[in-house]
Amino acid sequence: MLYSTCMQLIGLAVAVLATVISVVALSRLAYVWHDTRAPRSLSELAAAQDRLLGHFRNVLWVCGTLFAVAIYGAIAPRLVYGFWLGLAWTVTYLGDVLLAVVPARGKTMRIHMMYGHAMAVGMWAMALLFCLGFTGGLKIAALCVLAAMTLSAVLTVADKPRYIFYELAFLYLSHISIVLGAIFVTR
Repeated sequence: MLYSTCMQLIGLAVAVLATVISVVALSRLAYVWHDTRAPRSLSELAAAQDRLLGHFRNVLWVCGTLFAVAIYGAIAPRLVYGFWLGLAWTVTYLGDVLLAVVPARGKTMRIHMMYGHAMAVGMWAMALLFCLGFTGGLKIAALCVLAAMTLSAVLTVADKPRYIFYELAFLYLSHISIVLGAIFVTR
């Protein structure tokens, strides 16, 4: 019992830590390097300079691994749809790792985009599974997050000049859904 409670609290702390690191680092990247006259995605901004690409890769790998610890170690084992959540996270995590490896430039742009879309599908699927597995107020919160993620995804296609803002919103909402998952299992 004590071990289980400790794992749940560690999962929550790790999910919050990964969210904070991701929000601060990626927001800074977007704020400093985004050019409204030549809008690009986060990946394209990062791929423009080797130093930024290294920073971007570190953020993806560190945060992805922290989220993996929270999901595999604390969240998925305690949810009704835990197997499917673990599978959705695996798709997300593989997309995340491969997205960091393959830069968004030149000949690798297409494959990079494919990994990015796989990661996004995994994130969206996780948010949906949280909606299905939660109860009470957290279910309503998860539904709101899922709806906002869906809207952000649609807007990335419909409003290309502001793609990066919808991309960031989608990522941060995904992080929030994971934190909600960690909160749900600690109740």
